[in-house]
Amino acid sequence: MQTAEAQRTFERTGILRLPDAFTRDQAAAMVDTVWRFIERKTEFRRNDPATWSERLGLSFKSLKRNPVFAPLVDNAAVLHALDVVFGPGGAEAPKPGAQVLLTFPSPPPWQLPHRSWHMDCGFDRPTWPTFAVKLFACIGEVRPEGGATLALAGSHRLVERYASTLAPTEHGGNQVAWGRFMKQDPWLHEINKPGPEPERTRRLLGTTHEVDGVPIQVVEMAGQPGDVYITHMHVFHSGAPNVNDQPRLMVGKGIGAGGE
Repeated sequence: MQTAEAQRTFERTGILRLPDAFTRDQAAAMVDTVWRFIERKTEFRRNDPATWSERLGLSFKSLKRNPVFAPLVDNAAVLHALDVVFGPGGAEAPKPGAQVLLTFPSPPPWQLPHRSWHMDCGFDRPTWPTFAVKLFACIGEVRPEGGATLALAGSHRLVERYASTLAPTEHGGNQVAWGRFMKQDPWLHEINKPGPEPERTRRLLGTTHEVDGVPIQVVEMAGQPGDVYITHMHVFHSGAPNVNDQPRLMVGKGIGAGGE
C-alpha cells in the first residue's frame, strides 16, 4: 500500500492490514514459545485436543517481554506503517515483547460478542494527531469465526465528538463509559446487546452503517501467520468466540507517539 493511500485508509477506518509483515518461520517460533509455556504450566497438550477446555486460566505475563516477539514490530511493513501513522520517526521506541491473545475452541454457533466492546484507553485524549496504536498479529492461522479480534472500523472518528459531550469526570475508560458510547446509536446498541440468532449476526457483520455521517463496519481481524493489523487506539474492538477446531493465537502490542 502506497503512503498516501495508507494515510487515507487509516484516517477513514482507523485500521491498516499488513499481510505477511513477518515470516511464517518467525510466527512459528512465537507459537512454539507459547505452547512450551502452556505445557510447562498446565495439563493442556498442543497435539491433544482432548486436554483442552474453553478456559485456560493461565497468565502469560512472564512471556510478555520475550525477544521471540520482536519481529512483530521489527519488520519493514510495520515500520513503514508506523511512519505513515505518526510521521517519519514519530513512533516511540517499542518495548520488547507482546501480549499473548489465545482463545480455545467453543461450541457453535458463532455470534457477535456483547457488552465487551471497548478501547484500551479512555476518552481524555484527542483522536488527532494519533497518540497511540494497537497492533494485532496472527501467529497461527486465524480463520473466520476462529476467535479473531473484532474491530469497529471508523469508530475512532466518533470518539472525539462523543467525548465533547462528556463532563471531565466521565472521560475515564471503563465498561460503563464504553457501554454508553455503544448506546449513542441504535445500530451500535444492537451490536452490543445479547442475541445468538445466526441471521442477526450475519446481518450485522456484513453491513456498513453510518453514525452521524461516519461509516462504521465490524471487521474480523483474521489472517495467516505473519499478518498484522494496526488500529488507532480509539478504534473500539472486542474478543470473539472461536468455533473452529484449533486455538486462536494472536499477539497484541500498544505503541505510542514519541514522547508519550
